[in-house]
Amino acid sequence: RTMFRDPVFVLESGHAYDRSAILSHFRRNGAKDPLTRRALSSTKVMTNWAMRNVVQDWLDKHPGVTPDGWDSRELPDPSNDDGTRRIDDEGDVGVLRTWRAMCPELQERWPEAARPKDWKGVTMENGRVVKLELETSEASEESEEYEGFGLSGAVPAEIGQLTSLE
Repeated sequence: RTMFRDPVFVLESGHAYDRSAILSHFRRNGAKDPLTRRALSSTKVMTNWAMRNVVQDWLDKHPGVTPDGWDSRELPDPSNDDGTRRIDDEGDVGVLRTWRAMCPELQERWPEAARPKDWKGVTMENGRVVKLELETSEASEESEEYEGFGLSGAVPAEIGQLTSLE
């Protein structure tokens, strides 16, 4: 186990994480809590002052010990990065990752480990989504059937930022 270096809690879930770890998780996986795997409507984090005080007390009681993974015994000043996702910073990929995190059906169709440009039904050019096909045509001699994604729930407001859609 590693001691928190810059402890925060996710405002929506209340779960505690190290700031760099949770913000990295959000960048890779979108707005999803890593403990519950539930979609979050916000990625906002706040400094966990109670945990920070516990860490400082431990450091004070163990003056000769540097916690594993730390380069020094000093607690850094809390970061100003509150984790609020700025979809503009991530562009269209951020919009798709947010939608994926909110929608179980997309989580089944869009693998977490794959790049969004490789997700089924997504066509990207120069980092912009130009086409979304959320149903596929399966033509047969008898009839033409459509296999939809079976989406349920709300479409995130950020979908309006996909301005390059055909």
